[in-house]
Amino acid sequence: MGVTIFYKGTLKSTEDRDILIEKVKVFCAEHNWPYEEIDGIEKGIWAAPHPESESVRFVFDGKLRMDDFTKTAFAPDEIHERIVELLYAVKPHFRRLTVLDEAKMWDDYVERMNPSKKKPFIYKEIELTEEQRWEAETHEVKLHPRPNWQAIDMEFWGMTEDWNAPPQISLPVIRDKMRKDLSRGSRHLLTIVELKELGERKREQYFEVRPGGPEMTMMSLAELWASEYTVVKGARSPQSRDLRFIIFASMLSNAFFGLFGGMYDRNWHKKAFLFKDEFLDRHKDSATPLRSMSFFYSLLDVLNMELKQIEKEEEVSP
Repeated sequence: MGVTIFYKGTLKSTEDRDILIEKVKVFCAEHNWPYEEIDGIEKGIWAAPHPESESVRFVFDGKLRMDDFTKTAFAPDEIHERIVELLYAVKPHFRRLTVLDEAKMWDDYVERMNPSKKKPFIYKEIELTEEQRWEAETHEVKLHPRPNWQAIDMEFWGMTEDWNAPPQISLPVIRDKMRKDLSRGSRHLLTIVELKELGERKREQYFEVRPGGPEMTMMSLAELWASEYTVVKGARSPQSRDLRFIIFASMLSNAFFGLFGGMYDRNWHKKAFLFKDEFLDRHKDSATPLRSMSFFYSLLDVLNMELKQIEKEEEVSP
């Protein structure tokens, strides 16, 4: 799978759109890239950097908005770098241009062009409370299939870290904690189907269940848990709050499975991504429940999220 650059933004004006199109034409001519101008309901231009790379599109709707991505796939690294240069060249024409580059060349390029604006990343790993340490040490949930269990339940809840390489983040300890939390008030531990119904009823959004693809189910579970059990500090809108839930879920899935979760707000996503990479680099040996719980709660802190105050209930048994 190719390395992806996600980019989105809104132009300042129609004049900026016209200037941007001309800039892209000149850039393509300088680098011998084929291009085609688009003039319809949507206006803009697309360029073809390399036969082994997807095209780069700057196509805007009636409100001058753009939201796109490109995979550089098997093209040389130089092509990825040129796309980053092009994005930076057209950046002044946007009210705000958000770029998320899986190869991290965009961030390096921006910092190189603006050395005085570089902000150092401050790594912060929290100390667990006694209750949180107890959670890590008593995380196991025994499987007791019931008549309404489906194959996805046995696959997802029974999944352990039986991978080729030792994991650095323990899936069961965090997954089972969220499952037990969401099962509070129920007479049994919820199944995937019941969690799906809960998520779609309370969050009014699709809960993805994908047999054979636990990373997407994990992301849905984490987003649902975060919406029920955390408060986002300083969120200016419901959209800003929900965005933080998505980033939290994405980073967990990325830590477990190496899955990249998509294009989100650059500031919060970058902060979470840097923390995840630094944490994994500092803890290179095999996962332990305690270390994994430390990652879980530290990630919440990095995203400026905190647990809600919820009255304790009796432990739910399967």
